[in-house]
Amino acid sequence: MPLSAIHAEHGSLDLTLDGLGCEGRITWEQIHRARPRAPLTCPECEWGLCPEYSQTGLRYFAHDPDAPECSLREETEQHRRLKRDLAECCRRVPGWSAELEQAGPERAWRADVRATHTATGRRYAFEAQLSTIGIDGPRGLTEGTARMAEAGVPAAWVTTGSRAWLGAVPTIQAEAQTGPTRPVRAGHWTYLISSWTPAAESRTPARLTDFVRAVLTGELVAHRVTCPARDDWSTRPGWSWVWATPKDIAEAAAYV
Repeated sequence: MPLSAIHAEHGSLDLTLDGLGCEGRITWEQIHRARPRAPLTCPECEWGLCPEYSQTGLRYFAHDPDAPECSLREETEQHRRLKRDLAECCRRVPGWSAELEQAGPERAWRADVRATHTATGRRYAFEAQLSTIGIDGPRGLTEGTARMAEAGVPAAWVTTGSRAWLGAVPTIQAEAQTGPTRPVRAGHWTYLISSWTPAAESRTPARLTDFVRAVLTGELVAHRVTCPARDDWSTRPGWSWVWATPKDIAEAAAYV
């Protein structure tokens, strides 16, 4: 159930932005339970959408009955809250904006949150992934990450809890609690004594906002290690993706 919709007259609407992101041309009150209903469609499947509230008061767009298969239709409230938090984290970084549920060329991929640097145009995707997903294959994490990278949009996958694919792609692991200041559990690694290992707690950004800022500003970089990482979250022996400082990456390269 998406947080964005296409309005036939006003274009893209984003529930995470003031004024729905359309400069005040239309408000939530004007589309929620409006009669006649607002002309809204899904940005992915182009099916009709209806503005709704969840049981906890979160605004979202619900697909009309008999909608076709659509990845946005299957999202849980926890997924929507994580997307909302990621968008807010990106917008807190000076010089960066964020858009939800943006598709790439020919819809080869879709970013849950696409951050854009307003001066340089540099882009980054943050993918909220809370369900089971394959690592390989046409709809797997590896291929999805590669398609976005080819389009000039590197991706960071964000999850909560323990997942079998942690470390198979650049991953941030946060707590399940809601809010952009939710603690980060894993993702930052350091190079110590000729081996990659999880960074000490004092060196790990404590909040999701800190982690997103570090990624967007280049303080942390996605890096594929070429030797086994010392941690049980890497389920693919011999390598894993980690987030590391350029200094640690340089030290590892010098040692090798």
